[in-house]
Amino acid sequence: MRRSLGRWMGAIAIATAFASASAGEVVRFVDGRYLEVESHAVEGNTLKLVVKPGGEIRMPVSRVEQIRRDDEVVFTREAAPGTVTVAANPKPRD
Repeated sequence: MRRSLGRWMGAIAIATAFASASAGEVVRFVDGRYLEVESHAVEGNTLKLVVKPGGEIRMPVSRVEQIRRDDEVVFTREAAPGTVTVAANPKPRD
């Protein structure tokens, strides 16, 4: 039992070290899901996400709520160029 616990603690320590060393970005999508990526780039209304094995994902900016690097917000959908924010309850026109 002690041997098994020691292995788990070692695995957790290694995983924590790799997680803190990666210093990538965390993308939060509008549906509440998360994805770790290396970096991102805004290309008009398209967001390019570079994933760790070297691939990339392209999607509309409207699908991403925000992107964080460490504890800093580096992208928000509202601040993206060319995006339109629509109020949930717009005021009626007179």
